Amino acid sequence: MDRLLLVRHAEPEIHPDVPASEWRLTSRAMASTNQLAAVLLAFGPTRIVASPERKARETGRILADALQLPIGEDAQFAEQGAGPHEFLDDYREFRALVRDHFNRPDEVVMRQESSLAAGNRFGEGVKALDGEGAVPVVVTHGRIMASWLSALSGANAWDIWTGLRMPDLIEVDLEARAFRRIEFPLV
Repeated sequence: MDRLLLVRHAEPEIHPDVPASEWRLTSRAMASTNQLAAVLLAFGPTRIVASPERKARETGRILADALQLPIGEDAQFAEQGAGPHEFLDDYREFRALVRDHFNRPDEVVMRQESSLAAGNRFGEGVKALDGEGAVPVVVTHGRIMASWLSALSGANAWDIWTGLRMPDLIEVDLEARAFRRIEFPLV
């Protein structure tokens, strides 16, 4: 496998009293994901693998149905430190915590997993996808995606994370250790 397609999940309904891993998609997110499916078709995807978190599973299911592809789940693509954790309702505070998380990649800054450990876990999941002629689509989350892409390419994880939309599409050239964001209109 020389190429991989990464999808950041679509926009979830945020409910502070519900763990983020259980947030479902908004109705607008479903329309955006259908638009993304039309864009993905040109890349010749062969299968969808989603994080087990609900927002990623739902995004993956929409893509799989639209593209008539098989779908599976892999916990290695779950968000960094995923699980039932305290919700930060101050977005500036959350962004500062994420920035600190990326600035100290080998330390656990948030949610019991360092950026480096999360990126390594993600990388193990990518290795397991390897198959001749395969073009897998991994539906995942922003922080872990940014951690892995940073380790792969040397790009700044914070810059990657702040540039991501919901949903978003990244094409990864594994041999060149490079990636590019694919533009498409959101609903």
